Amino acid sequence: MFKIIAKYIYFVLNLIFISSVIFSQDVDFSQFFANKLYLNPAFAGSTEAAGFSFVTRTEWYSTLNTFDDISIGIDQYVKQLKGGVGALFLYDKPGTGLNKISLDLQYSYGIKLTNTFNINFGIQGTTLFKSISQSKYIFPDMIDPINGPVIPTNEPLGETLTKIYFDASAGLVGTLKNTYFGFAVHHIPEPNESFSAAQIKQLVKRKYTFHFGTEIKIYKNGLVKEKYSISPNFLYQYQYSHQLNYGLYFTYKEITFGSWFRHNIGKNNIFNYDAMIFMIGYSKPEYDLAYSYDFKIPKINVGYLNIHVHEVTFLYKFQYNPKKKISAIKCPKF
Repeated sequence: MFKIIAKYIYFVLNLIFISSVIFSQDVDFSQFFANKLYLNPAFAGSTEAAGFSFVTRTEWYSTLNTFDDISIGIDQYVKQLKGGVGALFLYDKPGTGLNKISLDLQYSYGIKLTNTFNINFGIQGTTLFKSISQSKYIFPDMIDPINGPVIPTNEPLGETLTKIYFDASAGLVGTLKNTYFGFAVHHIPEPNESFSAAQIKQLVKRKYTFHFGTEIKIYKNGLVKEKYSISPNFLYQYQYSHQLNYGLYFTYKEITFGSWFRHNIGKNNIFNYDAMIFMIGYSKPEYDLAYSYDFKIPKINVGYLNIHVHEVTFLYKFQYNPKKKISAIKCPKF
């Protein structure tokens, strides 16, 4: 009897997560400034050196499967274009049998309004490939009502559904002295990602992002302590729901510590704590390395799943030359 109950629970959970990932919102990276090309296309080529980024994120559910994401980006400032170009590859496995692969191509145009005020405008074109393998799922007729073991199904298995579609996004970022801000709109055309050839539409909703932060130097006896800084930041996103992130970074020499709260705002504007994020990073002129852990806050009214979220970031600057200066857009490393 226990085996039968367990099989049915597993089947129901699969149905829930299949529905959620098919209609899922975009990946929420915790180190969003480290994955700046994913955050806002206007960040393409926003620094002095060509940059490479590698970000991997794993969400492990104790009762279900892992959700895996890999992001690889590269960007370069091009003087002749008065801006930057970038490319971002994203692999997203948001559940059993479902895979998403996307390639973003970006261009940003920079304007220097004053010696301390710079703005970048960015655009992005995306090609996305989505597939789902039905052989990975358990159907009701695969559960033996007496013995409990999984048996063959009468449903057609082995078929893999695929979908290719195109997308577009845009954004802007700006720097005023030590303060930085940005706004982005992703999925502007709201493309249809439905696997069905019928008139059933499954639109990817637009995602709106606003981010703001500042870097505060620590003074002692009227002098700036260059080794120390505090950087409070704020991130708001809306796609299928409202989400609010806020926290700060503390930097001492090459080491950066970060702590964040992530809130989901309900229909009645009630703040629902989703996670606390803890991060540690190490920086050198040529590269940056960071690790973060999301502590998921259990919901009293929906039960508790043991969820572990790990994110690792590696950033590298090609041909780093501290003498080369452009109208760079300031933002945290992570």
